[in-house]
Amino acid sequence: MSKEVLFISESEVSKITNMRTAIDCMEDAFIAFAKGEIFNYPRYRLPTSHGQYNFMSASWITKGYAANKSYVSHKNGIDFNVMLYDTTHRGLIAIIEANILGQIRTGAVSGLASKYLSKTNSDVFGIVGSGYQAETQFEAIINIRDINEVFVYSRKKTNRENFALKMAEKFNVSVVPLDYDNFIKINFDILTSVTNSPKPVITKEMINSSIHINAAGNNSWMKSEVEIDVIDKIDKIICDEISQAKIESGELLRAQEQGAFSWETASGLSEIIHNKKLSKNYQNISTLFESQGLAMEDLAMAVSIYNLAIENNYGKIVKT
Repeated sequence: MSKEVLFISESEVSKITNMRTAIDCMEDAFIAFAKGEIFNYPRYRLPTSHGQYNFMSASWITKGYAANKSYVSHKNGIDFNVMLYDTTHRGLIAIIEANILGQIRTGAVSGLASKYLSKTNSDVFGIVGSGYQAETQFEAIINIRDINEVFVYSRKKTNRENFALKMAEKFNVSVVPLDYDNFIKINFDILTSVTNSPKPVITKEMINSSIHINAAGNNSWMKSEVEIDVIDKIDKIICDEISQAKIESGELLRAQEQGAFSWETASGLSEIIHNKKLSKNYQNISTLFESQGLAMEDLAMAVSIYNLAIENNYGKIVKT
């Protein structure tokens, strides 16, 4: 028996949602997770002929939705798709192309963490990395703090210069591209890394007593964006979800092995957001947010995108 499902394309996702909406979605989801209303299953990976098959899922009990995101990495890139289900009576209701969805929600989670963990008067922002994920990381921080100065570092000079020009024009803020030696001299309020580097790009020279760091590019034990000396020195480490970080956070796993970090000292972002008084304890100390990327984040975005698509006549009905 066939049924009708709404297919929402990448181009439609980019028209339907925005960063402010995404940050609000993330906040709702993390509060719900703290209350036990959302169940999140960590990503698992299976080997394929030319890469990996990745699968992650979550359910939102009180709203009556569930979703999974799956994607295959192969020689021509990665294809992301989210399947959204109504768990009350309709079953599968939407298939959403999810490259842009994932890009926006990854930035939004860093923005949400920075909202609760960085100083309220933060105005100097640094970003390591200049790829497509860096753009939404940049946008998220601009949305939650009154940033006056931005500095960008990436290994290739042309990449960081092009990124600086593009972001300065788009957001009307000063963006200065720097090499490493000059980048580490800046006294950052917020520092975000979003790279796929197997070697640390956040070093102890970049740290100050009240910095907030978002490590957003690493979700594999084979990668490490933050050097162990930083993890050892930082006052408080917060994970998007600790059980998933224990599987995927390469830098924390290595720091634990070397005795520079213990999981008992880490906190989950949901408990800090749910208990807003708790966040005030973190805004004047140094903090590190480890973002692996959660299925519940994709679920929250998918629910929002689906409802907005229905309201605004986006998407195409397909039969399955």
